[in-house]
Amino acid sequence: MISVLIADDHPLLREGVAAIIRAQQDMRVVCEAADADSAVDQCMLAKPDVAIVDLIMPGRGITAIERIARANLGTRVIALTVHDEPEYLRAVLAAGGSGYVVKGAPGSELVEAIRAVSRGESYIRVRLVDDGLREVTRRFTAPSASNLSLREREVLVGVARGFTSREVAERLGLKAKTVETYRARLQDKLGATNRAALVAYAIRSGLLKE
Repeated sequence: MISVLIADDHPLLREGVAAIIRAQQDMRVVCEAADADSAVDQCMLAKPDVAIVDLIMPGRGITAIERIARANLGTRVIALTVHDEPEYLRAVLAAGGSGYVVKGAPGSELVEAIRAVSRGESYIRVRLVDDGLREVTRRFTAPSASNLSLREREVLVGVARGFTSREVAERLGLKAKTVETYRARLQDKLGATNRAALVAYAIRSGLLKE
C-alpha cells in the first residue's frame, strides 16, 4: 500500500483528494495537514511514501517541500497547485519535489503521479504553453546525454528523481562524497547552477524515461 499525506488548507479539497486516494486499492491516506508546519510534523511521525502539498497555504508549501526533502524520510513530494508558470515548477524542483500537478487536472492524473513518484520516478504535468516549457529547459542543450559517462548519467538520474546524495550513493554502491563530486562535475559540464537545472536537463534529454 502506498501511504499518502495530504496537505492543503482547504478542507473540501482535502476531502476530495482523500476520496480519490481511498478509491484506489493500492493506496491509503495516513494523515492530513492544513499548513506547512503541520505537514512537516505529520511527515516526521507517519513517514508516508508520498506527500501531496499545496504550494499556497499557511507557512508556504515550498518551505514544507524543502523541509521534508531535507529530513531524508524517504517521502516523495508532489506539489499540487493552481499555478502553471515556469517559475513555480523550477521552485518545486529546486526544493526537492518529485511531482507537479495542476489543480483541476483529472483525478486519474493525480493517481498516476502518486504511483510514479512512489516508484522513484518524477512526474511533471503542467499546462504550460510550449514556449513556457522550453523556458524551463532551454539552457540545457550541451553536451548531449550521450557525452556523459554511464556513472554521470546514473548520478544525474538519481538527483533528478529527487534522491539525496546519500540515497544515490546507496543505490549505486558509492560514497556520498563521491556522488557529491559527480554532482559538482555535472553542474560544471552542463552549466547548471542548482538541482532544478539538473532536473530540467534530465527531462529534456529523456533520461527519466530510462
